[in-house]
Amino acid sequence: MNQEVLLQMMRATIPRDRALLEAFLYYQAEHFDEEWDSLVYQFMTNRQEFKRPVQVLHFETDVSAFVQASPYDTAHDLLTYTQVFGQNGLQKLDKLSPSEKDLVIEVALFNLATRFQLLDSNGVYQAISPDSLLQKSRGANLVNVYRVANNLADRISRDIEQFLLTYDPELETGVDETVLENEETVNEHKVSSNQAISFREDGSLIIANLDVDLSHLDIRTGKTSHLPAYEELSLRRKFEILTYFDQIRNERSKVPSFRRGDFDTEMEMIPVFDGEELLTYLEADGSPYELKRTLTRVEKKEL
Repeated sequence: MNQEVLLQMMRATIPRDRALLEAFLYYQAEHFDEEWDSLVYQFMTNRQEFKRPVQVLHFETDVSAFVQASPYDTAHDLLTYTQVFGQNGLQKLDKLSPSEKDLVIEVALFNLATRFQLLDSNGVYQAISPDSLLQKSRGANLVNVYRVANNLADRISRDIEQFLLTYDPELETGVDETVLENEETVNEHKVSSNQAISFREDGSLIIANLDVDLSHLDIRTGKTSHLPAYEELSLRRKFEILTYFDQIRNERSKVPSFRRGDFDTEMEMIPVFDGEELLTYLEADGSPYELKRTLTRVEKKEL
C-alpha cells in the first residue's frame, strides 16, 4: 500500500481500513507537529515498527495550571480551552462542515492528551479515543480534518510548553524545600536546577547535555531520540530541550536560497551556491557532485 491509497481512504473515496486508520491516529498523536506530507510518508514507512509509548508520567496539574492562567474565562479544562482557542480559526474554514469542525477539536485534544500523557490506562481522554474518533468520522474528509487538527494542537502545545518553562508548581503551592530535605540535598538541587543545559553539534546530531547526554536531534531526518537520563528530568527541563530542538528544526527547514552559477568549463558541470558559498556541482543528469555538507529533506527537494 502506498501513500495515495491511505489518502484516498481518508478522503472516503475508497473503502476505509479501520485498523490502518486507527494506527495512523496513534502515530499522528505522537508526531502531529511534523509537516503533513512527511508525517504521512513516515507513517507508511515506519508503521510496522511503531509501538505505542507507555505513559508513565501524567501532567494534569501542569496543564490545569496553564488553563487557569489563560485569558479565557470560559476555559476550565483542556477540552474547553481547545474549543475556545480554536473557534475563531474554525469559523473561517467554510470547507469544513459543522461535524468536521467538532471532529477537529476532538482530534486535536487527543493529540494533546497524548503529548502531555493525560490518557487513562485504556488510552482514553474525556471519552475521546481512536475508536470514538473513527466512529464520528464516517463520510468526513479526514485529510482536511487531520491537517487542521494537527495545526491547532501544535499551536496549543507550543503555548503549553512555553508556559511550563517558567511555571514552578512549588512556588504556586508554597512548598518549602528546606522542610522536606536536609541542607545538603537542597544545595545539590539548587546547583542542578540552576545549571544550564548545553547543546553541541556532532556531525548530523544536535546533542543536549547536562553533565551527561540527554537527547539528540538528527538534523537530517528531524527525529529526536531521548537517552535514559532524559526521563529523570523535570517537565520544565524536558520542554526546554524540546523547544530548542523545535527552533533548530524550523531554522533548518526553511526553504533554501540556492542559486546556479555559470557553467564551469574546467569541471564541465554547473556550480550551485548556498548564498555566496559553493555547495556542489550538478552533473549532466542533475545529480549533485561532492556535496560540501549534508542536506536537509527540504534542501534536497529544492536542489
